[in-house]
Amino acid sequence: MPVSNPFSRAVLLAALLAASTQATSALAAPIAVSPVARLAVQPASGGVRGVVSGGYLFTSNPFNVFDVRDPLAPALVTSLAGVGGTDVALYGNWLYQVGTTVNVLDVRDPRAPVAVNVGAIPAGFANKVAISGSLLYVASGQAFYGVPAELRVYSLVDPTAPALVGTLALPASPTDLAISGATAYLADQTGGLRVVDVSVPSAPREVASLAVGNARGVAVSGNYAYVTVHEDYCDEEYCGPLPGSLVVVDVTGAACPRVVGSVPTRKAAEDIVVVGRYAYVVEQSIEMNGTRQDYLVADVTVPTSPVLAQYSTAVYFGRGLAVAGASVFVPTANNLFVFRTVEAAPPPFVCPVP
Repeated sequence: MPVSNPFSRAVLLAALLAASTQATSALAAPIAVSPVARLAVQPASGGVRGVVSGGYLFTSNPFNVFDVRDPLAPALVTSLAGVGGTDVALYGNWLYQVGTTVNVLDVRDPRAPVAVNVGAIPAGFANKVAISGSLLYVASGQAFYGVPAELRVYSLVDPTAPALVGTLALPASPTDLAISGATAYLADQTGGLRVVDVSVPSAPREVASLAVGNARGVAVSGNYAYVTVHEDYCDEEYCGPLPGSLVVVDVTGAACPRVVGSVPTRKAAEDIVVVGRYAYVVEQSIEMNGTRQDYLVADVTVPTSPVLAQYSTAVYFGRGLAVAGASVFVPTANNLFVFRTVEAAPPPFVCPVP
């Protein structure tokens, strides 16, 4: 929901830049983040997400396949016209692409993917997809277009024809979800974090919710859910995002989630991936008419005290990211960016002076 603000545009911009500088000054540096490759891709699109498997990166819109076995020299292998969506996920040799439908592609040969089932399986207005076991979960809904917000659960017993087996209505518009065991966690924008029991796929039921602000992204690692949040600002001339934060939620007891840590981000935090001790986040620009998206790394070694570690400002029109080992892939509207994260060397040991 937009946040009303009486400030003038100039005052607002000054406040945002001040917040940006404050967040940047708080950076720690346990790792180095270096851009190592950039591959121009045509035609341009409105922004994409991707998934990495077996040395190949599959992107959602347009559907491109990149050979990233050598992250320093990514190569576009192939594209499929007429197939696009908001997100992708893999289940064995099958790739599922979601948008207004669930599309199925055979990618057993990544260099020659085959569209098996396209446009026939309704998905509402899918924003994100996740797979756990033989079930596919879709966060769907778009209030602006009047599409109901819901969690949709599909069976993959027949991987070529996902079958809808259960739904759960949500109060806002979910933009992300993560599955851990028999629990689904959804970032439901103004609805905050929603916690759903999916042990019975045909009857998902909400067991808890937590007001964390305008929740945009969520990832789960161990007993913690990592939620990106940011509010929006609107006046008579402009609507745009405000700086956000990364919120850490203890979900040891799924029915009783509680915030245990947070750290402000420089811009509007969106998609998030957590691998090991690091959380990787894509952010929206907060500048007036800005087009630049950043990607940041937060050290979550101590979940209750997350620390911003590094930023990269080299990304334009980024929407999602994928992580494989030390490589971070950020597919954008017309480029694929590759970054490497390298642990900083510990300080040399100095013998004490007697």
